[in-house]
Parts: sequence; structure tokens; C-alpha cells
Amino acid sequence: MSYNGSGVFQINSTGQPVVADTAISPTVFNAFTADIATGLSTAIAKDGQTTVTANIPMSTYKFTGLGAGSARTDSASLANVQDGTGIYVATVGGTADVITLTASPAITAYAAGQTFRFIASGANTTNVTVNVSSLGAKAITKNGTTALVAGDIASGTMVQVTYDGTQFILGTPFLNTSVFMQTVLDDTTAAAARTTLGASATTPADNVFRITGSADATKLLAFEVDGITTGTTRTITVPDADVNLANPDNLFRITGSADATKKVAFEVDGLTTGTTRTITMPDADVSLANLQAASTTAAGTAELATAAEVQTGTDTTRVPSVDSLRQGLMVAPGAAVATTSGTAIDFTGVPSWAKLILVQFSGVSLSGSAELRVQIGDSGGIETSGYAGRYGYLASDANANTASYSGGFDITGSNAADTLGGIMTLVLMDSATNLWASSHSLGDAGGASTKTGGGAKALSATLDRIRITTSNGTDTFDAGSVNILYQ
Repeated sequence: MSYNGSGVFQINSTGQPVVADTAISPTVFNAFTADIATGLSTAIAKDGQTTVTANIPMSTYKFTGLGAGSARTDSASLANVQDGTGIYVATVGGTADVITLTASPAITAYAAGQTFRFIASGANTTNVTVNVSSLGAKAITKNGTTALVAGDIASGTMVQVTYDGTQFILGTPFLNTSVFMQTVLDDTTAAAARTTLGASATTPADNVFRITGSADATKLLAFEVDGITTGTTRTITVPDADVNLANPDNLFRITGSADATKKVAFEVDGLTTGTTRTITMPDADVSLANLQAASTTAAGTAELATAAEVQTGTDTTRVPSVDSLRQGLMVAPGAAVATTSGTAIDFTGVPSWAKLILVQFSGVSLSGSAELRVQIGDSGGIETSGYAGRYGYLASDANANTASYSGGFDITGSNAADTLGGIMTLVLMDSATNLWASSHSLGDAGGASTKTGGGAKALSATLDRIRITTSNGTDTFDAGSVNILYQ
């Protein structure tokens, strides 16, 4: 019977057990020896004679004392893993751009996922190919299928490439430049800064770069480069807006050079804080003198948008400072308007970019008991219908009232003695339909009550005006002031 399939050796039970002083049947004995022979033949011989014919389940146990594998069909030991056997290639031939690798053990075919590491014998000068085990040259790319450019592989560096089924992808492209000391160049000091970049300011290798994102062709980036090959790509981030552009020495250090005079000067126009730009090193014969000749920007032109420019949107190409952003967050069209006469007050010229409007009331009083009404409009005029909402009040004597409105965003009144102060907030909900939502909260100092409410109104075009009036159109203003603030 031999093994039972679970690793237990079983003796043929026929004629078993034998009885003393009784002749053993040849049939029984032959069956017994046949089982023994089968069992021994099924066991694995320690001298390597046995060929295993099925998977061997190890049940969480491990092989110990393994020799290091040397052929592709050998088992790998932990030593093989640590030593990078088959992955690290010590024999590197060819040139810096046409690389040959003699892997040990040799591979017999390329397969997706194969990874090799080697020490580069030289810096590449163009795109690169690699030929492993004489199987044929394959391109080395980066970031997927992007061809390498000069300097992506540096001489003497450890290079890792992985085959994706078509080409080998570079695991860690060599970066021979990093930028720090992030400040920006002001036009008032541009000329001086360009000519005082250091002792090498007149060398032919000084390079000029165009910054995209601006229609102003005079906005350039000056590179002084040492040891950086033509055509190399570098990504630079526009610094934070709170770095003052008046700082005269707004330079960027390029590492990879022991010469501290090798720096980068930025002139930025139309680039948002934190925006990244990828620039390619131009030919070395582009000189720093070209930058001086090309720059025709008038001296003294500020490179930061002012608070007024932020508020009005008159210059959307300049980088704002933190202070100008803070000052430009909310815009008031002018001084508060007195509400001491008349039946309506109009605010016009609200910019199209306004998305939040605050209508402010201070001590506003009417001659009668009409509702205080806020209406909005566009280039076609103030719209007097289609408002959907409700208002109400709660008085100190526990009286309360609520009602709906349709002719405007109404603030409930009660009598001529009301003196209202507070804010109505208008917010653009949907720019496609010019839908505006309203909410208000005002206090009545004269009548000791609180006014609240809210609603919505869609315009036929972009909002550009606001009217503060009365629900009956005849009661007049007799005290207080109003203003608006928008963002």
C-alpha cells in the first residue's frame, strides 16, 4: 500500500501480522518487500539521486544551509537577495549612450518586470540604449516613454532600469541642479542685478530663458550655468508672494558647481504664486548680454499687483503680495450714502467678478410703515419681480410677524419710528443662471425688534447694480446711511 497520500507509510495488511512457527507465504512476503521498495523509491534521497515529481508543501518550515544560486533555475538564498545576484551587473560595456550589460546568470529573453542595476561608466550625452546578454538594444526612457536627455545618467552613479515589455525605464533620473534662495527680481534693480551676478557675468555660458505665461516678451530668466549640459530640463517654482520684490539680490543658486557666483535671476510676470514652469537649458552661446539687450521694461515698474489692482482686477498678470491680497479681499465703491431723503438709492458699476455682496445699514429710518426693500439688476435695469423669500420680526414685547415677498428682498417694517442697522448678504449661487441668494439680520433700535429673512432671485444677465428702496415706493428715507461691500 506504501504511502496513503498524507505522508503516512502503510504496510500491505494481507497475511499480516505473521504468526510464530508458521511458514510465511511467498505472496505475503513479496507484497511486503514491494511496499518497502515503493516507499523508499518515493522518498527524497539526500545524495540528490531522486527527481522530485510534485510540489513539496513546507508547512511554514524553511530550507536552511542553502548554497547561493548561480543559474536561473537554481533556488535563491537570502544571500542571493542581499547580494542582488542576477540584478546587479558588474560587467558594463559599450559607451555612455550605447550600454551593454553582461548579466550573470545570463537572461535568455527579455520579460516585463526584469530589473538590472549597474554603475554608469560615463555621463550620457543624448538618448540611451542598453543591450542585456546580447539580446538586442532597448531604449532607456524616463517617466514612461520620455527619452533621456544629456545628464540624466551621471558618470559613476548607480543606475536602475526596469523593462516594461518595450523599453527599460530609468528608476532614478540623475538631477544635477536644485534651486534655493527663492526671491524675485524687481525691475528697479534688474539692470544692476544682471551685471553683478558675479565674476562670471560676462562668460559665454551665461544663459537666457523665456518664462511662459506672460505676453510680455521682456520677462526673462537669466541662468548662469556651470557644469550643466545644453538641453537639460529644470522645473522652477515661483516663490511665495510675501517675498518682497524690492529685495535687490533676488538670485537662485544652481548646485553642482563650486562657484558661488553661478546664480539664477528671475523676472516674473503673470505667474501665480507657487506655479511651476519647466524650462530647457538653451544653447551655451546665449549670453547674459542678450538679457540686458532684450529687456525693455521701464525701470521702476512694480512687479507686484497693488491692493487697488487686486480689488478692481485691472492687472491680472502680476503676482500680488500678501498685504495687497489682504487689502483687496473686500471692495467698497466709496463712502457711505446718507439715507436722509428720497425714495431710492442706487449703487451701480458692481464688477462682474463680484460673487459676495454685503449691503450695510446704519440707523436707516423711513417716513412711514413701508418695508425696506433691496432690489438687484443687470445691464437691462433693476428687476422688480420674481423674488422668492420670506421675512419676519420678533419684538421685545413678544410680538412677532412673518410674510412672503416677491418685489424685492424685503426687510419688514412696522412704523416710522423704526431705526434699522445690520447687514443683508447677497451670494451668487449659480453663475450660469445668475441666481443670487439673500439673507439678512438687522436690529431695530427705535422699535426694539429684530428683523430677519432670506430668499433668492435669478437675473437675466450678470448683476451690476443694487437699489435700496421701499415697498410702496412713496415712503421716503429720513435718517441713517447705507453702503455696499463686494468680493
